[in-house]
Amino acid sequence: MSRRDEEIRAHCENQCELEYVDCASACSDTNCLIECGRALTDCIYDCPCNTNCPDGCSGCPNPVCVCGENSTTPQNEENLEKCKLEKSIDLGQCIIDCKNDESCKQSCVNLFEAQYESCPCQDDCRFGCPCDSFNCQPDKKSVLVLNTSLSSNKPVLIKFDGGVEEKLDFTMGTDTSALRSCSATLNGESFVFGGYGTPQNKQISKIEGCSLKRIGELPVEFGTVACGTYLFDGKERVMLCFPLSDKKKCYSYNGEGYTIHPNAVNDYYETSLGNIENKILAVGGDWSLGNPGNPDVELFDIHSNTWETKTSFPFCSTRISEYGIISRKSSVFIMGGWCQGDITSLIAKYTIDKWERFGNLQERRAGLRAIENGDRIFVVGGYSGYHESFKTEIWTLDENDSTINMKIAEPYLSGYQYYPELFIVDSDFCTTK
Repeated sequence: MSRRDEEIRAHCENQCELEYVDCASACSDTNCLIECGRALTDCIYDCPCNTNCPDGCSGCPNPVCVCGENSTTPQNEENLEKCKLEKSIDLGQCIIDCKNDESCKQSCVNLFEAQYESCPCQDDCRFGCPCDSFNCQPDKKSVLVLNTSLSSNKPVLIKFDGGVEEKLDFTMGTDTSALRSCSATLNGESFVFGGYGTPQNKQISKIEGCSLKRIGELPVEFGTVACGTYLFDGKERVMLCFPLSDKKKCYSYNGEGYTIHPNAVNDYYETSLGNIENKILAVGGDWSLGNPGNPDVELFDIHSNTWETKTSFPFCSTRISEYGIISRKSSVFIMGGWCQGDITSLIAKYTIDKWERFGNLQERRAGLRAIENGDRIFVVGGYSGYHESFKTEIWTLDENDSTINMKIAEPYLSGYQYYPELFIVDSDFCTTK
């Protein structure tokens, strides 16, 4: 066992003990304390040089093994290169300033060697980013795309700057789908709910490792479903709304059970949920049997457990549906979708209680999804009556919602429609070496 492995093991075990303290402090009974103790034991077993990683960090999947020839992460690789470049520029300038003084030049080299130790995975930053000795840039996350509109559709991993990661190895498990479904995160885990057809319309599936796995059933059939994650008394729950059988109904889910909430005032169908100041925003509905659709808008207040009607969507007088949606701190963006009887490229911005035109997508599309990734918004998939292959749009907004940049990027996706599910993942998520 190397000295470095010993240091990482000590660091890992210390983190396990801190997690145990947090776990035990939240307990109110003996059974809880026992479970915390078991979790501590498992955590320590998984540390390098212990039971499950006897060879140290070599071949060890523990996230603490982030540095080294066989286990460094993309974030560490990128920041190490950035750090080396910065130190190398300083070294070059130092040598130039020395002119012909060889002693001075040697001092520059010595300084470079000392400063290099502050770089990720070096002596002063042994466990990689983040660390105190270097200002690490965040990992450039990727977007995982799941859609089963066509049987030929495969999971896709879109890189932070656009383009496809060709080495993705991800599978869709038995009785899972991503077609007219919705997705949400709950306590750090990623879920897909509902969908088209049986048994997918009662689906609860979760990303486990490199697969989407069916883990349960919804209380009713959600052939289409709108969902999102919200805080209820400081704890996350997923709101699941507007099944075809009752287009006013909403449930909330905490990972174990459901709560039924009061009905909305209006019907909503083929729609999505927004989050504005932890209030649930419902906008518009598509036509269905006995219902021509609508541009109605409501907000659900979690504290009062009530719906309140708001100013209708002003840019489509009869219906708005099948749009993409992005929720920011105090605003929500509606992108594309069906407006009246046609597919639109319109982007509208909502703040309580005000609508404004924001701009336009590069292509008209409906049945799309959008997701925020750092300072960027990825617009993915969809369909139209004109063509079915859609470019990925990457928008960059500042904190005031002003557009900084927009670019068209790979992949061009064909047949990824009726709500491709999008997830933010690490840049090396489920990639083969």
